[in-house]
Amino acid sequence: MSQIKKPLKSSILKGITLFITALCVCLAFAQYITLRQTLYAEYRNRITNIIGYATDGIDTDDLAECIRTGEESDQFRKTQAFLDMVKERTGVHYLYIVLPLNTEKTDNMKNIMAAVTQYEYANDPEALVKLNALTGDAYSSPEARKYLEAFQSGHLSFFENTTAFGADYTGLLPLADSEGNPVAALCVDFELSEIHSILRQNMLDILIIVFIVGLLFATVFILWSDRNLIGPIRQLEKAMTDLAARSQRQRNPETMVFSVPEIRTGNEVESLARAVEKLSVDLRNYMKNQVDQEKELARLSSLANRDELTHVGNRSAYDKYAENLQLKMTEEHLDYAILLTDTSGLKQINDDYGHEKGDLYLQKSCRIICEVFRHSPVFRIGGDVFAVILRGEDYMNRGALIDRARAEHRRAENDEKAAPWERVVVALGLAEYDEAADRMVAQVYERAEAQLKEAKERLHARADRDTQPE
Repeated sequence: MSQIKKPLKSSILKGITLFITALCVCLAFAQYITLRQTLYAEYRNRITNIIGYATDGIDTDDLAECIRTGEESDQFRKTQAFLDMVKERTGVHYLYIVLPLNTEKTDNMKNIMAAVTQYEYANDPEALVKLNALTGDAYSSPEARKYLEAFQSGHLSFFENTTAFGADYTGLLPLADSEGNPVAALCVDFELSEIHSILRQNMLDILIIVFIVGLLFATVFILWSDRNLIGPIRQLEKAMTDLAARSQRQRNPETMVFSVPEIRTGNEVESLARAVEKLSVDLRNYMKNQVDQEKELARLSSLANRDELTHVGNRSAYDKYAENLQLKMTEEHLDYAILLTDTSGLKQINDDYGHEKGDLYLQKSCRIICEVFRHSPVFRIGGDVFAVILRGEDYMNRGALIDRARAEHRRAENDEKAAPWERVVVALGLAEYDEAADRMVAQVYERAEAQLKEAKERLHARADRDTQPE
């Protein structure tokens, strides 16, 4: 017999080894890229939402005056308390306001304000940063350049940074006063170690799964090489071809179930058929895991657009809805209206009964709105402000529904048997889209905001009359 230059078993073993290695590398790399992009997008959404919420509590004109004079105003201290609350609730690594100065090695940044949690207060009474205090060498020149360029860009920017305070993923929004002059930069930091930990764990799981599946695959083909029986192999090949045809472009893992051909050789070929069947089950389970991960990512994305307290859409969800509405306005005729509601007295409830009752107060107000406008999307766009976009049936019946909403709120407000946090007082402002005059959704929103302001003034006037002695 002539010597075989390339034994089949050796060739298969080498080929399978290279295949498994390439499969591990490709799948791991693809999974890493996909998950990294998804994670960073998720963190950018979180940072955007937090910054959007935090800016509602910042008076930039007052802040600019405090920076100019170096003296803290009452509004400045209120802003400090508000940012402290935002950091406490969101769990960010850092929430702060700075003024980038230059890209020198030291004193390239000026501290304006930094949020501090109750735990940090308890462990370090001097945790608050001092207004207009220079940061010394806390920021290197390259990191200072990132802050300065983001501040000068005039829009929300994201970047990674490593400073004396740690390695973080930062979102920076330039703040401007009422005249458009730059004042300072509002920053939100998440620890990079948190993102990298998720990536490492996911990559480890993927490598283990791919290694196990690849090892089974290699074992099956080594057994096949020991007994090269063409007939049974062709049957097996046909069965595998049928499986591939059923599974092509399918996302249903159940299509990966392998139909065992009628091989009764009692040798390794029959074992191979059984091994391939087991492999198909493993692949199906792997696909199920992938589908479950995609569903989980979709669920997390949904949570990012939902207000945690009231379970309606948040500001980010409103902005996306408004963008889609703006696009439709350019393509077709639309009928819609924007209703804004302001829950008055929330601060008093928080002060008198605590924030837990204040949350119930907001939830009661939101529940009434959702029950009345059950065919329209509802968004919480501020601390005590909700927006409803009326379309379709709700738009057609907007007059009756507004009357009903006012009646429901008056009933709750005048219910003397109810607890104070259930007697909600709400102002409403409605504006309808005028196709001839409105080119932007924002124009309709601004009119609704003006109507809301007038309604709030009427509420305040009524409250003043009710408190005057007879």
